[in-house]
Amino acid sequence: MNEFEQIQYQAFVPTKALFHLHSGLEKFTESLTAHGHLQPILGFTDNVAGDAATFIQCIPSLGENVATVELDEHPELPRMVLPLFKTL
Repeated sequence: MNEFEQIQYQAFVPTKALFHLHSGLEKFTESLTAHGHLQPILGFTDNVAGDAATFIQCIPSLGENVATVELDEHPELPRMVLPLFKTL
């Protein structure tokens, strides 16, 4: 999505495998460059560990200036717990 909450890229694919997205993501970055726009610096996925390599391969700007953070690096800090919501 962009700053106007408009969808920039969406793909309907037959499997969870990411190889279906390669050409679309590469064309997406080419289109941004062709139209004088900046490359993405932030993205969202529900499987960061599994998807990161593919997204960085297709959109190299997502891999620039990234620092990996270990979840157990600061065990003294409390973890956030979300409350359970009851559905009707």
